[in-house]
Amino acid sequence: MSSETNAWSASSFTTWVTSRSTAGNVDAAEELFRHCVEYHDPEDPYDAALVQLDLASLALARRDRDRAAELLGRAESITKEGEVVLDPDDALELRWLREQLG
Repeated sequence: MSSETNAWSASSFTTWVTSRSTAGNVDAAEELFRHCVEYHDPEDPYDAALVQLDLASLALARRDRDRAAELLGRAESITKEGEVVLDPDDALELRWLREQLG
């Protein structure tokens, strides 16, 4: 699988994980997340931010607002420090989480 395909797959998994966790199927989202992480490059700031974003979504779905806020902060910090511009769907998820956490 090419790195471009891996990046697309990882982003697609991220979207799916977030949608499952917000739909109340947190166990399925966590299971998918474990598989999703295999496609993320920990050295890539974009991927690192998405992992934190997924973890924040899962924490919020588990009603752990403090943990979700901490993880969202990490995602935002990674994007800022790495000068990462999120794709529109990922940026929407980040904004949604920020709104939920107020």
